[in-house]
Amino acid sequence: MKKQLLLLLLFAIFSFNGWTQSISFTSVPTSTTVGTNLVVNYKYTAATTGKVTFFISKNGGTNPWDYISDVAYAETPAVVGTDVTGSFTVLIPSGTTPTASLTGNQNYRFALELRDVSNVWQADDTSQINYNFTAPPNTWIGGTSSSWTDGSNWNNGVPDATMDVIIETGTFQPIIASNVSIKSLKLNALTSLTVNSGNNITVAGAITNNGMMTIENNANLIQAGTTNDNTGNIIVKRNSNALSRLDYTTWSSPVSNASQFLTTFSPLTLTNRFYNYNEATNQYNEISSPSSTIFAVGSGYLIRMPNTAVTAPATEVFTGVFTGVPNNGTINKVITYNGSAPFGYNLVGNPYPSAIDAQVFITANTTNIESSLYFWRKINNASGSSYAVYNPLGGTAATPSSGVPNGFIQVGQSFFVKAKSTSSVSFNNSMRVANNNNQFFRTNQMASKDRLWLNLTSTSGIFSQTLIGYTADATTDVDMYDAKYIGDSSICLTSKINGEEYTIQGRPAFDVSDVVGLNFKTDAAGDYTIGLDHFDGLFAAGQDVYLKDNTTDVETDLKAGSYTFAAAAGVDNARFSLKYQRRLKVDASAFNENSVRVYRTNGTLYVNSGNIAISKITVFDIQGRLLTEQKNVKATSAVINNLKTVHQLLIVKIVSEDNKEVTKKVVN
Repeated sequence: MKKQLLLLLLFAIFSFNGWTQSISFTSVPTSTTVGTNLVVNYKYTAATTGKVTFFISKNGGTNPWDYISDVAYAETPAVVGTDVTGSFTVLIPSGTTPTASLTGNQNYRFALELRDVSNVWQADDTSQINYNFTAPPNTWIGGTSSSWTDGSNWNNGVPDATMDVIIETGTFQPIIASNVSIKSLKLNALTSLTVNSGNNITVAGAITNNGMMTIENNANLIQAGTTNDNTGNIIVKRNSNALSRLDYTTWSSPVSNASQFLTTFSPLTLTNRFYNYNEATNQYNEISSPSSTIFAVGSGYLIRMPNTAVTAPATEVFTGVFTGVPNNGTINKVITYNGSAPFGYNLVGNPYPSAIDAQVFITANTTNIESSLYFWRKINNASGSSYAVYNPLGGTAATPSSGVPNGFIQVGQSFFVKAKSTSSVSFNNSMRVANNNNQFFRTNQMASKDRLWLNLTSTSGIFSQTLIGYTADATTDVDMYDAKYIGDSSICLTSKINGEEYTIQGRPAFDVSDVVGLNFKTDAAGDYTIGLDHFDGLFAAGQDVYLKDNTTDVETDLKAGSYTFAAAAGVDNARFSLKYQRRLKVDASAFNENSVRVYRTNGTLYVNSGNIAISKITVFDIQGRLLTEQKNVKATSAVINNLKTVHQLLIVKIVSEDNKEVTKKVVN
């Protein structure tokens, strides 16, 4: 038997023929398994020869009693009142008795009675004992197939969330191709268990792995509790996005293993292409010895693709294979803060072999971090920001093809948090979810709010996205719905709060008269386009959206089309604003002195004709000599570079596609 627990119980005292009668348990095991023997130890004092009878009632009730065992004694104590100790064994269940069968994982109440040789009741143990029988483990025998749900593979039917599970050696080894919940899991030696992609296994207790357990890409292992009682290494697989040889992924390990070094994880990556992040300098630091550096729990690492991967534009998927004891329970990761902007960014990571809910993580850590998460999504040498962003309002994409973060942090994925102070972030099992995305992000949109996404693009591949959203909980000041621009690109479109750049801005409940200031900057002069990527809520219900160019005085209905403009290199945080009511005009389709604007910046000439396409632009000096000419413009804006004149009056003739002419004078 297992270790026995000494039970101190109150004696029930009764008088019989002037002598004391009493009975009590002395010790019984704390638990037993259905189908095994239970040894019951007891003590009584008696005035006459007697016998002990053992009873059980189900679920703590007092009636009816189920008859279990009858043990008689043909002896009289040598001295009246002397203690008599005894013991008997009961099989649970015990053949023809009890009359009501015992099932697993249920509470029962034990009782003892003392009767004389004539079967007359003398005394009982009134304290009684509430006791739990545990079900025997559901054991895999694997005789007919590898399907977990094939009942013929189990000795006690397909297991459920109340059952402990043991995987035994069988002709077939189990494969999970559905969602499974069990109580605990043990794999014996020379056995295996595979959780197929798109499926999940939830284990309430510990995992003891003496065989081989594999969690395929896009599968989840979910557990409960606050501590990690798992033993034995499992394999967890995670695919990167489709990338080229010089591209990177930020990784975090879902397992712990003192032998899983960074180069073990990606052996064909050049040894000088493993990085961690230095918050104090806002830079990635090359890891000097990746062959002796293991994945720290909850930490993130930037790792380049294997050096044998295909070169751009071709792409391929890298399958990361993590081997170690699956992380479980509460995990705390130290974060640092240098004390001033723009510092505080820490690269942390999902520590579990399951996805976690980003919003639950943010809420649990709101005291120590700001409310936005930043995800590396950059193709090597791509223009624009390297990071997709998520906060409680929604997410923005880093590239046109990467998708918007949808609120789930996937297995093996690391991300940036911005610390408010040197402290820690906490991960716990309540954050774990059964989400089976094919990649780190998916492109479907989140729950409906009043939101719109603006894209800044160019023909050279520039991309920047900003989100403006309206919700009653937001303010016009900085709050949890605002995500600061991480500041890693010199070309971007952002919104403005207190004169600073924000990738995501939440504003109070929608007001049609609202105007949102936008920031724009670039380090390369040229043509750029601002347009709507998508929208939801009242904007999907018909609310108009207009972009105002304060330099050209042009208003563009963004639902009707994008706005293309010419810009010089530099920062221009006063040029654009977003509004929701059109300015009243006499004729929005006119081509005249009022609708055509010509201006110059840093030697570059910019022409904008409003809504009417331009056919030809000619530029003359004050003496009427032709300096330059553009034909077949077929656009509402144009840029003229490399004018050699300085501080000279120029005459610019603009001809529309319907042969209307406008002449403007400008000093170059």
